[in-house]
Amino acid sequence: MRHRFYKQWYQRRVRGIKFKKHNDQTTPTVTPTTNMSGSGPASVVVSPHPDPHTGPEDDKADKAKQNKLLLDKCAFLNPHPDSFYKISVSGKHYTIAKNVLCSEPESVLAYMFSGKYELKMDKEWRVTLSVDPQVFDLLLGWLYDKVIPYDLSRTMQRKLLQQAKMFNLTKLVTELKNTLQYNTIQYGDFLKIYDNKKKSGDPLVFSCVNLTGCSFDGLDFHNGRFLRSNISFTSFIACEFKSCNFSGSNIVAADFTNSRFHNSNFLNSDLSNSDFTSTKLENTFFADCDLTKAKFPKIYSKESAYIFRNAKGLETVSWV
Repeated sequence: MRHRFYKQWYQRRVRGIKFKKHNDQTTPTVTPTTNMSGSGPASVVVSPHPDPHTGPEDDKADKAKQNKLLLDKCAFLNPHPDSFYKISVSGKHYTIAKNVLCSEPESVLAYMFSGKYELKMDKEWRVTLSVDPQVFDLLLGWLYDKVIPYDLSRTMQRKLLQQAKMFNLTKLVTELKNTLQYNTIQYGDFLKIYDNKKKSGDPLVFSCVNLTGCSFDGLDFHNGRFLRSNISFTSFIACEFKSCNFSGSNIVAADFTNSRFHNSNFLNSDLSNSDFTSTKLENTFFADCDLTKAKFPKIYSKESAYIFRNAKGLETVSWV
């Protein structure tokens, strides 16, 4: 350490060079300055080139946005104790934060708990709601996650739709109407149809069918058509897809790991949280799709403007 100190002191003393420390690693510029005494060698100040694209103000703005995003998430996860409401639904008790109840501004719940309506409470300061507890649990799950359970029966879907209309939860109503339009087909029946089509050589065509949560691992879908269908949470691991069409389908959280696609199309489909890890995509397109938090092979990231034209959530895709 002492030897290094004397070496640096010698360089400054003999060569007359001053060094300025900078955090970034950009290319330095050399600026000559005169010696204060008027004699001796001129000193040189080494400083980096400023980055023409970014500056201190841009960095501060980015940090401010990140901090605001983190604060918003913290406020949602840990609201103020005074912003909680005690709710009783047919004897079942809940404690729910105001920001959850008011997450959809145009809903009846948002109007009730926003202060515009005078709430009626019991002796224990609970708000009583006349709702089926099972249905209310589903409504509450929607307010938290914006997800409908994929294994929900059609009877419960209809009950949930009725209550969603009463509470004016428009997004949930739209989602349920889209789900109920699908024709439910049993897994065993689908495999029988698949085998018959493979033997005859006819294309496998399904329209508005509900195949959510099924497993079709290792199957060969040649000329397959899943138009406007619900195949969310479905497993297609190591499948072959040639000349297939998935246009307008709900394919949320589907697993296509190690599959191969050729001349296929996912036009205007919801592929959020789907997994295409180690998948080969030959002449396959995802125009106008929702790709929020989906996973795709890294080699296709360079062709994103061509393959994923007008796709939503492309900035959240994981390139693996």
